[in-house]
Amino acid sequence: MDALRGKVVHLSYDTASGGGVNRKMMPDPVTGKLTVPMDEVFSFDRGHAICRVETNSQAFTMPTYAMGDVTIGSRSAAEHATYKVEAVDGGPRGGSAGDTFAFAAFFDPEDAPVNHAIFGPEFTFTGLMVEGEITILDPRAD
Repeated sequence: MDALRGKVVHLSYDTASGGGVNRKMMPDPVTGKLTVPMDEVFSFDRGHAICRVETNSQAFTMPTYAMGDVTIGSRSAAEHATYKVEAVDGGPRGGSAGDTFAFAAFFDPEDAPVNHAIFGPEFTFTGLMVEGEITILDPRAD
């Protein structure tokens, strides 16, 4: 019985967690060249996940779902979304070892009209992982 209790405790551990920064280069509104860095800060565990696009001090151009190409600067409002997280643990050293993080957000036009107009019904936030670490443990391993 003690061995089974121990196994239940072991299997209940958080088996995946992580956090860091993904960076992608966005088009400059004047030149159209991919020179404006946009950072997406993320973290997740078994119960929660966040992915927040940092407020850029430099504007960039972005194609949108329903508004054509628009110039994006700072953000000022939050809207509800559901999401799905996909994370890969490439080993120690984070992104340089192959860790990746993708945050697929699903925007309902009623609950998130601005994000739906910009990103559409589904958009995956991801980029080159420049900081952080993903850890995925196999609960069956001892």
